[in-house]
Amino acid sequence: MHYTRSLCIAAGLVALLHLSGCGIPVPADKADYVGEWEGDTISLEISANGSVDYERKQGAFTKSVSAPIQGFHGDDFTIGLFGLTTTFKVEQPPSEINGIWAMKVDGEQLIRADPETQQRVEEYLQSTKAAASSFLDLVDSGAVESAWDRLTEDVREEYTFEAWSQSLARINDIFGGVRDRELLQTSFAQASGTHGAIQLFSFASSVTSHSGETGTEIVAIRLDENGQWAVNRYTVRPDDEQLFSAPVQHASSAPADAPQGSSRASSQTPPARYRREYVEMSVPALAGYLRQPVRIQTTDGVQHSGYLLASSQDRITVRQRRRGGSFDFEIRHPRIAKAEVMRQVRY
Repeated sequence: MHYTRSLCIAAGLVALLHLSGCGIPVPADKADYVGEWEGDTISLEISANGSVDYERKQGAFTKSVSAPIQGFHGDDFTIGLFGLTTTFKVEQPPSEINGIWAMKVDGEQLIRADPETQQRVEEYLQSTKAAASSFLDLVDSGAVESAWDRLTEDVREEYTFEAWSQSLARINDIFGGVRDRELLQTSFAQASGTHGAIQLFSFASSVTSHSGETGTEIVAIRLDENGQWAVNRYTVRPDDEQLFSAPVQHASSAPADAPQGSSRASSQTPPARYRREYVEMSVPALAGYLRQPVRIQTTDGVQHSGYLLASSQDRITVRQRRRGGSFDFEIRHPRIAKAEVMRQVRY
Protein backbone atom coordinates (compact mmCIF):
# COMPACT_ATOMS: atom_id res chain seq x y z
CA MET A 1 0.00 0.00 0.00
CA HIS A 2 2.82 2.39 0.86
CA TYR A 3 4.49 1.46 -2.43
CA THR A 4 1.29 2.23 -4.34
CA ARG A 5 0.88 5.55 -2.54
CA SER A 6 4.48 6.49 -3.37
CA LEU A 7 3.84 5.75 -7.05
CA CYS A 8 0.74 7.97 -6.97
CA ILE A 9 2.66 10.81 -5.35
CA ALA A 10 5.51 10.42 -7.84
CA ALA A 11 3.07 10.41 -10.75
CA GLY A 12 1.46 13.59 -9.40
CA LEU A 13 4.82 15.31 -9.11
CA VAL A 14 5.71 14.34 -12.68
CA ALA A 15 2.39 15.75 -13.90
CA LEU A 16 2.94 19.02 -12.05
CA LEU A 17 6.45 19.31 -13.41
CA HIS A 18 5.12 18.65 -16.89
CA LEU A 19 2.46 21.35 -16.61
CA SER A 20 4.82 23.93 -15.13
CA GLY A 21 7.34 23.20 -17.83
CA CYS A 22 5.00 23.80 -20.78
CA GLY A 23 5.20 27.59 -20.48
CA ILE A 24 7.98 30.14 -20.21
CA PRO A 25 8.85 32.71 -17.52
CA VAL A 26 8.26 36.36 -18.40
CA PRO A 27 11.42 37.58 -20.23
CA ALA A 28 13.45 40.36 -18.63
CA ASP A 29 12.50 42.84 -21.38
CA LYS A 30 8.79 42.17 -20.61
CA ALA A 31 9.08 42.47 -16.83
CA ASP A 32 6.66 45.43 -16.82
CA TYR A 33 3.85 43.02 -17.78
CA VAL A 34 4.08 41.29 -14.39
CA GLY A 35 1.36 42.26 -11.92
CA GLU A 36 -2.38 42.52 -11.45
CA TRP A 37 -4.28 44.68 -13.95
CA GLU A 38 -7.88 45.89 -13.77
CA GLY A 39 -10.19 47.44 -16.37
CA ASP A 40 -13.91 48.05 -16.76
CA THR A 41 -14.60 44.44 -17.79
CA ILE A 42 -11.17 42.75 -17.69
CA SER A 43 -9.11 41.38 -14.81
CA LEU A 44 -5.62 40.16 -15.72
CA GLU A 45 -2.87 38.74 -13.52
CA ILE A 46 0.56 37.89 -14.94
CA SER A 47 3.13 36.20 -12.70
CA ALA A 48 6.88 36.30 -13.18
CA ASN A 49 6.93 32.51 -13.67
CA GLY A 50 4.68 32.93 -16.72
CA SER A 51 1.30 31.92 -15.33
CA VAL A 52 -1.66 34.04 -16.49
CA ASP A 53 -5.18 34.39 -15.06
CA TYR A 54 -7.64 36.29 -17.28
CA GLU A 55 -11.31 37.10 -16.75
CA ARG A 56 -13.67 39.23 -18.82
CA LYS A 57 -17.27 40.01 -17.91
CA GLN A 58 -19.62 40.98 -20.73
CA GLY A 59 -23.20 41.34 -19.57
CA ALA A 60 -24.34 38.06 -18.06
CA PHE A 61 -21.39 36.18 -19.53
CA THR A 62 -17.93 35.70 -18.03
CA LYS A 63 -14.91 34.35 -19.91
CA SER A 64 -12.07 32.95 -17.80
CA VAL A 65 -8.72 31.58 -18.95
CA SER A 66 -5.80 30.35 -16.83
CA ALA A 67 -2.68 29.02 -18.53
CA PRO A 68 1.08 29.60 -18.81
CA ILE A 69 2.67 31.93 -21.36
CA GLN A 70 3.84 30.21 -24.53
CA GLY A 71 5.59 33.22 -26.03
CA PHE A 72 5.62 36.92 -26.88
CA HIS A 73 5.10 38.24 -30.41
CA GLY A 74 6.08 41.89 -30.32
CA ASP A 75 3.83 43.37 -27.63
CA ASP A 76 1.27 40.53 -27.89
CA PHE A 77 1.53 37.32 -25.89
CA THR A 78 0.11 33.80 -26.25
CA ILE A 79 -0.94 31.46 -23.43
CA GLY A 80 -2.04 27.85 -23.66
CA LEU A 81 -2.15 24.26 -22.47
CA PHE A 82 -2.37 20.91 -24.30
CA GLY A 83 -2.22 22.57 -27.73
CA LEU A 84 -5.07 25.03 -27.01
CA THR A 85 -3.80 28.60 -27.18
CA THR A 86 -5.14 32.12 -26.77
CA THR A 87 -3.35 35.22 -28.06
CA PHE A 88 -3.87 38.56 -26.33
CA LYS A 89 -3.67 41.66 -28.50
CA VAL A 90 -1.74 44.39 -26.65
CA GLU A 91 -2.48 47.72 -28.33
CA GLN A 92 -0.43 49.59 -25.72
CA PRO A 93 2.30 47.84 -23.72
CA PRO A 94 2.69 48.65 -20.01
CA SER A 95 3.88 52.22 -19.51
CA GLU A 96 4.13 54.63 -16.59
CA ILE A 97 3.15 58.29 -16.81
CA ASN A 98 3.18 60.47 -13.70
CA GLY A 99 2.95 57.49 -11.38
CA ILE A 100 0.15 55.64 -13.20
CA TRP A 101 0.93 52.27 -14.80
CA ALA A 102 -1.44 51.30 -17.62
CA MET A 103 -1.67 48.97 -20.60
CA LYS A 104 -4.30 48.32 -23.27
CA VAL A 105 -5.31 44.71 -23.91
CA ASP A 106 -8.03 43.50 -26.30
CA GLY A 107 -9.26 47.07 -26.78
CA GLU A 108 -9.58 47.92 -23.08
CA GLN A 109 -7.43 50.17 -20.89
CA LEU A 110 -6.10 48.35 -17.82
CA ILE A 111 -4.54 49.96 -14.76
CA ARG A 112 -2.06 48.17 -12.52
CA ALA A 113 -3.83 47.23 -9.29
CA ASP A 114 -0.99 48.16 -6.93
CA PRO A 115 -1.65 50.60 -4.03
CA GLU A 116 0.60 53.38 -5.38
CA THR A 117 -1.03 53.42 -8.81
CA GLN A 118 -4.54 53.25 -7.36
CA GLN A 119 -3.80 56.11 -4.94
CA ARG A 120 -2.40 58.27 -7.75
CA VAL A 121 -5.46 57.59 -9.93
CA GLU A 122 -7.77 58.57 -7.06
CA GLU A 123 -5.81 61.78 -6.47
CA TYR A 124 -6.01 62.66 -10.15
CA LEU A 125 -9.73 61.87 -10.26
CA GLN A 126 -10.41 64.33 -7.48
CA SER A 127 -8.41 67.12 -9.09
CA THR A 128 -9.79 66.51 -12.59
CA LYS A 129 -13.37 66.44 -11.27
CA ALA A 130 -12.75 69.86 -9.74
CA ALA A 131 -11.31 71.14 -13.04
CA ALA A 132 -14.28 69.78 -15.01
CA SER A 133 -16.76 71.28 -12.55
CA SER A 134 -15.05 74.69 -12.71
CA PHE A 135 -15.08 74.62 -16.52
CA LEU A 136 -18.79 73.68 -16.66
CA ASP A 137 -19.63 76.52 -14.26
CA LEU A 138 -18.07 78.93 -16.77
CA VAL A 139 -19.95 77.37 -19.70
CA ASP A 140 -23.27 77.47 -17.81
CA SER A 141 -22.79 81.12 -16.88
CA GLY A 142 -21.91 82.14 -20.44
CA ALA A 143 -18.31 83.10 -19.58
CA VAL A 144 -17.08 81.98 -22.99
CA GLU A 145 -13.67 83.69 -22.91
CA SER A 146 -12.87 82.26 -19.49
CA ALA A 147 -13.96 78.80 -20.66
CA TRP A 148 -11.72 79.23 -23.73
CA ASP A 149 -8.76 79.90 -21.44
CA ARG A 150 -9.36 76.52 -19.73
CA LEU A 151 -8.76 74.61 -22.97
CA THR A 152 -5.45 72.85 -23.58
CA GLU A 153 -2.91 74.91 -25.49
CA ASP A 154 -2.84 72.61 -28.52
CA VAL A 155 -6.64 72.86 -28.89
CA ARG A 156 -6.48 76.67 -28.74
CA GLU A 157 -3.76 76.59 -31.39
CA GLU A 158 -5.82 74.36 -33.66
CA TYR A 159 -9.19 76.11 -33.35
CA THR A 160 -10.25 79.75 -33.44
CA PHE A 161 -11.99 81.49 -30.57
CA GLU A 162 -14.73 82.43 -33.03
CA ALA A 163 -15.40 78.77 -33.77
CA TRP A 164 -15.36 77.91 -30.07
CA SER A 165 -17.87 80.58 -29.07
CA GLN A 166 -20.15 79.84 -32.01
CA SER A 167 -20.04 76.12 -31.22
CA LEU A 168 -21.13 76.77 -27.65
CA ALA A 169 -23.91 79.04 -28.91
CA ARG A 170 -24.98 76.35 -31.36
CA ILE A 171 -25.12 73.72 -28.61
CA ASN A 172 -27.16 76.09 -26.43
CA ASP A 173 -29.58 76.94 -29.26
CA ILE A 174 -30.25 73.31 -30.12
CA PHE A 175 -30.06 71.70 -26.70
CA GLY A 176 -31.52 74.57 -24.72
CA GLY A 177 -28.83 74.95 -22.07
CA VAL A 178 -28.12 72.52 -19.24
CA ARG A 179 -30.50 72.71 -16.29
CA ASP A 180 -29.45 69.59 -14.34
CA ARG A 181 -26.54 67.15 -14.63
CA GLU A 182 -25.75 63.87 -12.90
CA LEU A 183 -22.37 62.15 -13.19
CA LEU A 184 -22.73 58.78 -14.92
CA GLN A 185 -19.17 57.48 -15.16
CA THR A 186 -15.51 58.38 -15.33
CA SER A 187 -12.85 56.83 -17.52
CA PHE A 188 -9.08 56.99 -17.83
CA ALA A 189 -6.79 56.50 -20.80
CA GLN A 190 -3.14 56.92 -21.72
CA ALA A 191 -2.28 57.71 -25.30
CA SER A 192 0.30 59.39 -27.48
CA GLY A 193 -0.60 62.87 -28.64
CA THR A 194 0.98 65.86 -30.32
CA HIS A 195 2.99 66.68 -27.20
CA GLY A 196 3.92 63.09 -26.30
CA ALA A 197 2.24 60.60 -24.01
CA ILE A 198 -0.76 61.98 -22.13
CA GLN A 199 -3.26 60.96 -19.47
CA LEU A 200 -6.88 61.66 -20.27
CA PHE A 201 -9.74 61.60 -17.75
CA SER A 202 -13.27 61.74 -19.18
CA PHE A 203 -16.44 62.52 -17.26
CA ALA A 204 -19.81 61.52 -18.72
CA SER A 205 -22.92 63.09 -17.21
CA SER A 206 -26.64 62.70 -17.80
CA VAL A 207 -27.97 66.21 -18.51
CA THR A 208 -31.42 67.79 -18.80
CA SER A 209 -31.96 71.03 -20.72
CA HIS A 210 -34.19 73.90 -19.68
CA SER A 211 -36.68 72.69 -22.29
CA GLY A 212 -36.75 69.21 -20.73
CA GLU A 213 -34.60 67.49 -23.38
CA THR A 214 -32.15 64.88 -22.03
CA GLY A 215 -28.73 63.83 -23.26
CA THR A 216 -25.13 62.97 -22.38
CA GLU A 217 -22.37 65.49 -21.71
CA ILE A 218 -18.68 64.56 -21.86
CA VAL A 219 -15.74 66.59 -20.55
CA ALA A 220 -12.21 65.29 -21.17
CA ILE A 221 -9.39 66.62 -18.96
CA ARG A 222 -5.63 66.23 -19.30
CA LEU A 223 -2.45 67.88 -18.07
CA ASP A 224 -1.46 70.70 -20.38
CA GLU A 225 2.04 71.78 -21.32
CA ASN A 226 2.27 73.86 -18.11
CA GLY A 227 1.38 70.96 -15.84
CA GLN A 228 -2.17 72.23 -15.21
CA TRP A 229 -5.40 70.30 -15.75
CA ALA A 230 -7.15 71.62 -18.86
CA VAL A 231 -10.09 70.67 -21.06
CA ASN A 232 -9.25 68.65 -24.15
CA ARG A 233 -12.83 68.02 -25.31
CA TYR A 234 -16.38 69.12 -24.53
CA THR A 235 -19.35 67.34 -26.08
CA VAL A 236 -23.13 67.29 -25.64
CA ARG A 237 -25.06 64.43 -27.23
CA PRO A 238 -28.87 64.71 -27.03
CA ASP A 239 -30.73 61.42 -26.66
CA ASP A 240 -31.99 61.67 -30.24
CA GLU A 241 -28.41 60.64 -31.19
CA GLN A 242 -27.43 63.97 -32.78
CA LEU A 243 -23.98 65.08 -31.70
CA PHE A 244 -22.68 68.58 -31.16
CA SER A 245 -19.09 69.19 -30.09
CA ALA A 246 -17.03 72.20 -29.18
CA PRO A 247 -14.66 73.17 -30.59
CA VAL A 248 -15.56 72.01 -34.10
CA GLN A 249 -14.02 74.59 -36.42
CA HIS A 250 -10.44 74.24 -37.63
CA ALA A 251 -8.29 77.37 -37.52
CA SER A 252 -7.35 77.05 -41.19
CA SER A 253 -10.95 77.87 -42.19
CA ALA A 254 -10.97 81.26 -40.43
CA PRO A 255 -11.76 84.26 -42.68
CA ALA A 256 -8.77 85.41 -44.71
CA ASP A 257 -9.11 88.96 -43.36
CA ALA A 258 -9.06 87.87 -39.72
CA PRO A 259 -6.64 89.99 -37.65
CA GLN A 260 -3.16 88.50 -37.49
CA GLY A 261 -1.83 87.45 -34.09
CA SER A 262 -5.27 87.26 -32.49
CA SER A 263 -7.69 84.36 -32.13
CA ARG A 264 -10.55 86.60 -30.99
CA ALA A 265 -13.30 87.21 -33.56
CA SER A 266 -13.62 90.65 -35.17
CA SER A 267 -16.93 92.44 -34.65
CA GLN A 268 -17.05 92.85 -38.45
CA THR A 269 -16.95 89.10 -39.10
CA PRO A 270 -20.27 87.93 -40.55
CA PRO A 271 -22.06 85.19 -38.59
CA ALA A 272 -21.02 81.71 -39.65
CA ARG A 273 -23.49 79.15 -40.95
CA TYR A 274 -23.14 75.44 -40.24
CA ARG A 275 -24.62 72.21 -41.46
CA ARG A 276 -24.03 68.58 -40.54
CA GLU A 277 -22.70 66.25 -43.19
CA TYR A 278 -20.44 63.23 -43.60
CA VAL A 279 -16.78 64.09 -44.17
CA GLU A 280 -14.28 61.55 -45.50
CA MET A 281 -11.60 60.71 -42.95
CA SER A 282 -8.40 58.65 -42.93
CA VAL A 283 -8.67 55.41 -40.98
CA PRO A 284 -6.04 56.37 -38.32
CA ALA A 285 -7.88 59.67 -37.71
CA LEU A 286 -11.06 57.79 -36.71
CA ALA A 287 -9.64 57.37 -33.19
CA GLY A 288 -10.44 61.04 -32.54
CA TYR A 289 -14.16 60.64 -33.29
CA LEU A 290 -15.41 58.07 -30.77
CA ARG A 291 -19.20 58.03 -30.21
CA GLN A 292 -19.82 59.99 -33.40
CA PRO A 293 -21.86 58.86 -36.44
CA VAL A 294 -19.78 57.09 -39.10
CA ARG A 295 -20.29 55.47 -42.49
CA ILE A 296 -17.80 52.72 -43.33
CA GLN A 297 -17.59 51.20 -46.79
CA THR A 298 -15.76 47.87 -46.87
CA THR A 299 -13.75 46.46 -49.75
CA ASP A 300 -16.68 44.22 -50.74
CA GLY A 301 -18.78 47.33 -51.47
CA VAL A 302 -21.04 47.06 -48.39
CA GLN A 303 -21.71 50.26 -46.42
CA HIS A 304 -22.06 50.11 -42.62
CA SER A 305 -23.61 53.04 -40.73
CA GLY A 306 -23.65 53.57 -36.98
CA TYR A 307 -21.67 55.13 -34.14
CA LEU A 308 -17.95 54.65 -33.67
CA LEU A 309 -17.62 52.71 -30.43
CA ALA A 310 -13.89 51.91 -30.39
CA SER A 311 -10.78 52.33 -32.55
CA SER A 312 -7.46 50.50 -32.17
CA GLN A 313 -4.36 50.03 -34.27
CA ASP A 314 -5.88 47.30 -36.45
CA ARG A 315 -9.69 47.49 -36.17
CA ILE A 316 -12.71 49.62 -35.35
CA THR A 317 -15.99 48.79 -33.64
CA VAL A 318 -19.24 50.30 -34.91
CA ARG A 319 -22.53 50.25 -32.99
CA GLN A 320 -25.63 50.08 -35.15
CA ARG A 321 -29.00 50.94 -33.65
CA ARG A 322 -31.80 48.49 -34.41
CA ARG A 323 -35.34 48.07 -33.27
CA GLY A 324 -35.25 46.44 -29.86
CA GLY A 325 -31.58 47.14 -29.17
CA SER A 326 -28.19 47.63 -30.83
CA PHE A 327 -25.57 45.54 -32.62
CA ASP A 328 -21.79 45.96 -32.38
CA PHE A 329 -19.52 44.75 -35.17
CA GLU A 330 -15.77 44.94 -35.76
CA ILE A 331 -14.08 45.89 -39.03
CA ARG A 332 -10.35 45.38 -39.52
CA HIS A 333 -8.46 48.26 -41.14
CA PRO A 334 -7.49 46.34 -44.34
CA ARG A 335 -11.21 45.83 -45.08
CA ILE A 336 -12.01 49.56 -44.93
CA ALA A 337 -12.25 51.13 -48.40
CA LYS A 338 -13.74 54.45 -47.28
CA ALA A 339 -14.49 56.04 -43.89
CA GLU A 340 -16.74 59.04 -43.27
CA VAL A 341 -17.56 60.88 -40.05
CA MET A 342 -20.59 63.10 -39.41
CA ARG A 343 -19.30 66.58 -38.62
CA GLN A 344 -20.66 70.06 -38.29
CA VAL A 345 -19.03 72.05 -41.07
CA ARG A 346 -19.05 75.69 -41.98
CA TYR A 347 -20.38 76.88 -45.35
